[in-house]
Amino acid sequence: MTARAYSQQEREDALALCADMPLGQAARQTGIPKSTLGTWCRRAGVRTFAVQQTREANEAREVGLEERRQNIAETLYAEVERSLAGLDGPVPVYAFTRDGLGTGTAPQPNPKDRQARVVAVAVLLDKALLLTGQATERHDLGDGIDLEAELQEARAEKLELERLRALVGEDDDGPADKLRAV
Repeated sequence: MTARAYSQQEREDALALCADMPLGQAARQTGIPKSTLGTWCRRAGVRTFAVQQTREANEAREVGLEERRQNIAETLYAEVERSLAGLDGPVPVYAFTRDGLGTGTAPQPNPKDRQARVVAVAVLLDKALLLTGQATERHDLGDGIDLEAELQEARAEKLELERLRALVGEDDDGPADKLRAV
């Protein structure tokens, strides 16, 4: 069986249909096999109806997810602020007594409880930063130290020391008196 030849006009009309309706429907309407239409669309770079629908759905979903991320991040930021305000405030205290569970309030948390509160606030802040796309850690030294320059300087000093030791005939374990004379 030989493959049918299609005119350029038939191809163009079919490609136009593929952009406006699903491939199966365009195939039924034109009488051209769905696989042939798919191949033509890929080669011509035509976004088929299904691809467009999928892309639009994904974009809409992403917009919805971004809105949800922002809402969650705002909630987390609010919780961080609330937690920071109460960091050193009164703490509920629970104790078992002969009469059952006793409750009370301590004026401020003990060091271990305060540390747990600080860690919880840090985790909340870290998650809020992640949701908003901000950095959660730093990888720079922050104090302007150029490690490569420092390393080169240390290597130069080592080479100069080795040169001076070689001049005076001293090894690494020998006395430094000979070096002072040079």
